[in-house]
Amino acid sequence: MNKRIRVFEKEESCYDILSMLMRSDLTKGTIHCKSEEMKDALCSYFERVGVPIIGKNIFDDSDTGYYVTCSDNKETKGKHIIINDEKGNIEHDDLEVITIDEISLSSDAEEINIDEVPIHLQNEEIKKMFVYAFQCAKSEIDIMSPWMSKQVVIKLKLADHMEEALKRGVKLKIIYGIGTEHQAFSSTRNVQSEDVAEYLRKRFEQYGSLFFIRRDNSHYKLCLCDELYKLEGGFNYLSFPANYDDENTWKEGSPFGRDVNEIRHLRSLYFGE
Repeated sequence: MNKRIRVFEKEESCYDILSMLMRSDLTKGTIHCKSEEMKDALCSYFERVGVPIIGKNIFDDSDTGYYVTCSDNKETKGKHIIINDEKGNIEHDDLEVITIDEISLSSDAEEINIDEVPIHLQNEEIKKMFVYAFQCAKSEIDIMSPWMSKQVVIKLKLADHMEEALKRGVKLKIIYGIGTEHQAFSSTRNVQSEDVAEYLRKRFEQYGSLFFIRRDNSHYKLCLCDELYKLEGGFNYLSFPANYDDENTWKEGSPFGRDVNEIRHLRSLYFGE
């Protein structure tokens, strides 16, 4: 069965391909590129982030890595990924993987009765209340998230929602980062996180002290909206697209906290000046 993901610019395509491979626990396979341009871009990217590429057409059981070729030949052993950048999609053959589609993070602003929100949120509910923070906040939004992705922050227009809040005079603080840029798979996401951080710094430079961002080393995920509510749990707010139209998307849960004293304590503990 073939699954497809949308291909954007080459660099982002290579990141998405690697992310898909890692999340599928696929340590070896044959990647067939339909163009030399895509093959060269993928080989260059894999070499840069330290992903092993096998330099022969057929590998035995002892090999771990990927053979990258410009073809659509499926006669080699192992799993196959066919990348067709000319048609704007990537086909995964015989892989049970998460499908990454371009989705919208938000709809138009809507009024939500906070008193009717359940004390525990799941899946799409978490994303909805996270995005709602940018629509309803009056003073400050604080976010901790280990990773940031271009797909969520830029392509799914989360940065636009951030700017809407900043234009209203809402202070926005972001703490991101985990480990170092040289730690195995996390290094790939760390590199992209740094790119996103630089993008946000430049985009929001005009808002001065209203916008604050810094790198840390934490796996904690937290979102504070004014003294109105908090979200926390396993949801990576700035990197997880949470496309729950796809049955393969993993589930998440989050307490929906309303205790003002707890929110103040968390803000002081993690986001204090």
